[in-house]
Amino acid sequence: DAFKPFARVQPLHVNEYTQPEWEAAVRGYEGKLAPVESHIGGNLRRQISSVGERPQQLLRQFARYRNLLKRPTIARALAAERDALLAQLSAHVEAFDGE
Repeated sequence: DAFKPFARVQPLHVNEYTQPEWEAAVRGYEGKLAPVESHIGGNLRRQISSVGERPQQLLRQFARYRNLLKRPTIARALAAERDALLAQLSAHVEAFDGE
């Protein structure tokens, strides 16, 4: 069902004349994925927030789901968590520099 927008497009025959049709199919596909990605983003947010204040484990979680984080909807949903991870890693590095 998610690939339905591509039903009338022949991907191997996309050219400058069929490009608008291809782009419309991609927009339709992205639109169908948006609710799923929002749900996944919420689940990942809960999972990441359960890790707490341990930057190494947070980094592992982000590395584990790095392919999902490439999706714009999921990346936007987890922007605050990424910022928190960056702040924790910066504090961790500063603590090492202070020693």
